Amino acid sequence: MRIRRRRVFWLFLPLLLAVAVGVVTRPVVLDRVVAAIRPTVRTRGLAIGWGLRVTARRISLRDATGVWLTVRGARLDWSPLALLRGAIRVRSLSARAVALARMPVAAPGGPSGGDPLATWRALPARISIGTIAIGRLEIAAGAAPGAPAEMLRVAGAFLRDGADHGSARLTLRQLGGDARAKLQARWDPRGLDAGLNLFAPSGGPLQRLSGADAAGLTGPLAVHARIAGKLAALAVTARVTLPPGSARLRGTLDLPARRGRVRLHGALTGKLTVAGLRVAGGQLSARLHGAFAAPSGEVVLTATGLRDAGASLARVRARARLTAGTIRLAGTATGLRLPGPAGGLLGGTVRIRARRAASGSRVRVRLTSALGALRGVVSLASGAEAVRARLTLPDLTKLAALAGVPARGQAELHLGAMLSAGAVRFRVGGAARLTQGPGPTVALLGP
Repeated sequence: MRIRRRRVFWLFLPLLLAVAVGVVTRPVVLDRVVAAIRPTVRTRGLAIGWGLRVTARRISLRDATGVWLTVRGARLDWSPLALLRGAIRVRSLSARAVALARMPVAAPGGPSGGDPLATWRALPARISIGTIAIGRLEIAAGAAPGAPAEMLRVAGAFLRDGADHGSARLTLRQLGGDARAKLQARWDPRGLDAGLNLFAPSGGPLQRLSGADAAGLTGPLAVHARIAGKLAALAVTARVTLPPGSARLRGTLDLPARRGRVRLHGALTGKLTVAGLRVAGGQLSARLHGAFAAPSGEVVLTATGLRDAGASLARVRARARLTAGTIRLAGTATGLRLPGPAGGLLGGTVRIRARRAASGSRVRVRLTSALGALRGVVSLASGAEAVRARLTLPDLTKLAALAGVPARGQAELHLGAMLSAGAVRFRVGGAARLTQGPGPTVALLGP
């Protein structure tokens, strides 16, 4: 009798398990379980099928202000038995459509990004995703302010076979357009070899999402970049073409030590208009080395033929020197002409000097021209933003001539501004000495 009962039990056990699993994996039950465990995730039609295949009609990710990401037609085809070997094996991960409404809002006191290398090492040693496919990735205008919605198709694969072996592939194509991007990477004990090739036609989605079109850079965008070598000595090369500009970058990076050495050269070979400012040409060069957080080196920017609202500037050259976080800026502007009858008042060359210490919140500024000199200090401390400056005018002849008054003399002004409780307070003081002037002005002000 006991033997018969055991046989009946083993015969009906699969049926009982199937009924139990069917009840637990019903979409309504799983939707409620997910909402209880993770309040920021909402699912609809979540189900677990044969072989523990996971499907969902809709998945929504929320933050404090609402839904920021929606996934429709999600499907995960994976091998649960691989977990017994300490591995994650996914045959395919796909979604019919993914909509990114905006970037998520970080929760107060939430976790920071942390060390990406430490996060990578904490992952299981064996991970494989045979196919990654998103039929339609919609990036809404809210995800990039000022940019229209974009539609992309995404495909890829990922393999991590041990701590030091693996490969990755990701391809993006614009739906209804010619923009495309392809990223490929392989790594082994000898190092990393990764390449990026990107193309976007004139006025394409990448120009709009990055704001390049607003800066007048509307030509076809082409990017070719490669990183190769060990993590402590990665060789980096990149070439970017975005008419009327182009740039080249070369260098080496030490990711574990967060240090590097790079050279950058960019050129503007045609006319460019940014928010009404027209620039005829320019160059940018940079040499940086040291820690990522506080690099040392030099950056030089030159621009020619600047025009805006009737004002013009023949040439501007700025040189910034960085030393372990300290920034020293030296710049010159020549051929400045303002609109109106006093267009050449400043004339000659205008020079500016500025310095900010690595650990300080103050910027010291000095500006000199044919009219005089301005020295000041700008405080950038949060809640204590302020400006203090002294303006010295050794000869008032040019300013007096502009007003149609025959006068000679000197003036010194003390200027101040402070931001407090959302309001700006100004303070002006100083002295003037006239050696020649109309009426009793000389007698009143004195030489």
